[in-house]
Amino acid sequence: MHKLKSLALLLLTALSVAACSSGNKEVENAPVEELYSKANTYLLDENYSEAIRYLDAVDSRYPFGAYAEQAQLGLIYANYKDSEYTLALANAERFLRLHSDSQHLDFVLYLAGLINTELGDHFLQRTFGTDRALRDPLTLTNALHNFETLQQHFPNSQYTADATLRANYLRNALARHELRVAQFYFKRNAYVATVNRVLGLLDTYPDSEATHQALPLLEKSYQAMNLTEPAAKIADLIKQGEGKTFTEVPVPEGDVTLTVPNVLAPNAQ
Repeated sequence: MHKLKSLALLLLTALSVAACSSGNKEVENAPVEELYSKANTYLLDENYSEAIRYLDAVDSRYPFGAYAEQAQLGLIYANYKDSEYTLALANAERFLRLHSDSQHLDFVLYLAGLINTELGDHFLQRTFGTDRALRDPLTLTNALHNFETLQQHFPNSQYTADATLRANYLRNALARHELRVAQFYFKRNAYVATVNRVLGLLDTYPDSEATHQALPLLEKSYQAMNLTEPAAKIADLIKQGEGKTFTEVPVPEGDVTLTVPNVLAPNAQ
């Protein structure tokens, strides 16, 4: 199963520290059932910062058994809803490591995909005004892997249909990124780098509109390097694709209604 890449989150760590101060408030000593009951009440009331405090207490004080798994699922969800994306992904990575046989891995993978998409497609653009097509696509690539893993291993999950739509969007977005990078190299007469990028597009996203648009860059780069035979082959490929149309891939909006899965017996909550 694809491992989440924590190094991609280093930029966000400093920005998230201030939001973690609610965890400094001591949670009273109480049985696990009482602590989780309070955490669950806060979750239902959408008071995520208080829910996180009590879920953290359950997780740290009772690290084994069903309550631990339940608390960790709740922490992933509550941190996501509280926009604590770094912590949410760290908890997701930990859950996948500790509970690799859980019945609720589909929930964790879906949430990880949503979080990585949020990080890659919105955070830096909102904060720094960066053109998304030129950004490092690592978090978007992670999101694609999350959704593809969900599709592969959990085809009947309630999250799979939406994950499929999101994966299609991400493949299209990542292909556009590679096109922009290829254009960047071509304008600077870096023909070898251009060829490598476009060949990567052909290999990874062969049916995308971005790949179709990148083919002339490949032909011209071959010509600039006096590689007439491969240039002629790409020219034929371009001719074969003349008039080809591509279906627009919309940005997915909203997500599946999320509730924290219940791993406890009905009377345990």
